[in-house]
Amino acid sequence: MSAKRTLLREVNERIRELSRATDSYAVVCECGGPTCVNRVALRSEVYEEVRTGQQRFVVAPGHEQPHDVVVTNDGYRIVTV
Repeated sequence: MSAKRTLLREVNERIRELSRATDSYAVVCECGGPTCVNRVALRSEVYEEVRTGQQRFVVAPGHEQPHDVVVTNDGYRIVTV
């Protein structure tokens, strides 16, 4: 896992902690791109499901590599690395 993805995951974990009472929230795109600042809106249960796999990340559409995509949704992609 890259250092940037690790940092982004930590940021998103903090967002999740602060948003526990809500059904959905926006997390930071975890693509690891050096200039990416995109936010990804998703339901809390989707984020919880992503976190069940250590190598799974939430990215904005267009920020994924085709061979890495696990789930495709209108507003986000779940990828594995």
